[in-house]
Amino acid sequence: MKFIRFFYVHVCLPLLRLMIRTVLMPGLMLDDLAARMRLARQGDVVSIEQISKDDGGVFCVFHLYQPRGLSANVVRAIATLAELQVKVVAVSNVPLQPGDLDVLRPHIHTFIQRRNFGRDFGGYRRGVLHVLDTHKPDRVILLNDSVYYAARGLKAFFTGLCGGGPFVGASENHELRHHIGSYAVSFGKQVVADPRFRQYWEDYRSTEIRPTVIWKGEAALSKLILDTMKIRPKVIYSLQRLEAALNEADWRQVAVSAAKMPRDYEGLNPLRQLVREARRPMRDEFPISRSALLDIASLTLPLPTDALAAELSQQNRRELQRDLLGYVYRGSQIHWGSLLLTQYLEMPIIKLDLVLRSIYKIGELGNFAPFLSEEEFAEFHALVTSRGEPLTHGSLKQKLMMMTGLM
Repeated sequence: MKFIRFFYVHVCLPLLRLMIRTVLMPGLMLDDLAARMRLARQGDVVSIEQISKDDGGVFCVFHLYQPRGLSANVVRAIATLAELQVKVVAVSNVPLQPGDLDVLRPHIHTFIQRRNFGRDFGGYRRGVLHVLDTHKPDRVILLNDSVYYAARGLKAFFTGLCGGGPFVGASENHELRHHIGSYAVSFGKQVVADPRFRQYWEDYRSTEIRPTVIWKGEAALSKLILDTMKIRPKVIYSLQRLEAALNEADWRQVAVSAAKMPRDYEGLNPLRQLVREARRPMRDEFPISRSALLDIASLTLPLPTDALAAELSQQNRRELQRDLLGYVYRGSQIHWGSLLLTQYLEMPIIKLDLVLRSIYKIGELGNFAPFLSEEEFAEFHALVTSRGEPLTHGSLKQKLMMMTGLM
C-alpha cells in the first residue's frame, strides 16, 4: 500500500502535471510575448515622482499591487521603514486609488508607477536600476505586498534587514534549487557595488509566467550571490533558530502547536492521536495503559520506572520536533512553517496566499489570531480569503494552473 501511494505521489502526479503544463504553456507564452511587445512600444514607466533628494544609505524598493486601495498593513510597513531612516522607493504596477499616494508621501523617497507586466520582479527591476543609477545606495532592500505585515516584531525584522551582512533574507526555500525568498531580502554594499549585481537586473526579462519568474528571478538572483559571488546568506527566520526555540518551549506548548498545523500535516501529533483513540470503538482495540507501555519498553530499556517514563517522554518530544521541522523544510519555509515561525520567532510577515495555495483551510486561520490584534486579524482574514481557493472555486483552467504551479 505504501509503495502504491509513493508511486502515485512521486511518479504519477509529476507526470500528470508535466502533461498539463505542456498543454497550457504555449498559450501562456504567446500571451507573454504579445504583452512584452506592447511594453516595448509603450515603455515600462508611466511616471516617476521624486519626493526626496537624499542619496546614500539604505534604500528599499517596495513593490505594490494594490488595485483595491492601500491596505493598512502596507502603510504600517512603509511607515516603519521610514522611522528607521530607510529611503523607500515605492513601485506600483497599477495606479493607486485617489488619495493613496498622499498617504504614502510622508514616508517615501520616490514613487514609480509602471505598466502592469512582470509581476513583482518586473517592479523590482525598475526600482533597483533607478536606485543604482541615481542614488548611490549602501544597501538595497526588496519587499512586496504578497505578505501581511503585522505590528508584532516588525521593527526588529526591518532592523535585521538593514544590517547584519551582505546578503540577508527572511526565510529560504530548498524546493528545486536553494534560494532566499524575494518577498523580503536585503543586499549590502559588497553585493550592491558588484557590477554583476547591476548586470543581472539589466539582463532580466520581465514575464508573467510564474515558474519563469521564480526560476529566472529569485532563484537566479540567489544563485548569483551564493554560487558566483560566494556569499553566504543570513536567514533571519531560519530552521536553526526555530529548532532552538522549540527546544526552549515546554512540552504542552509544542504539542498544541502540532495540533494547530495544517490539515495535511502527517507527523506525530499527540492531541490528534487522543482524538483518534477516543473515536475508536472499544471492540476494535483497548487503549494501552501506562503500566503496560512501561512494561513493554522495559524489555529493551532496563531502567527504573520513573527514568523510563521520562526517557519515553523525551523521545516522544524529539520525534514531534523532528516531524515539525521536517514539515517546514519540505518547500517554501514561510508557507509550510508560517504558524511556527510566527509563534516562536515573532515573525511579522505572513504570506497572503496560504488559502489560495490550499496550505491552510479557512477554518485554520484562527490559529494566527493570538499573534495579531483584533483589527489586524480582521484585515489579514479578509485579504487571505479574498481570492478564494482555486481548486474549490476556480474555473477548470484556474484549477489546472494551480495544480501545475502556473498560478
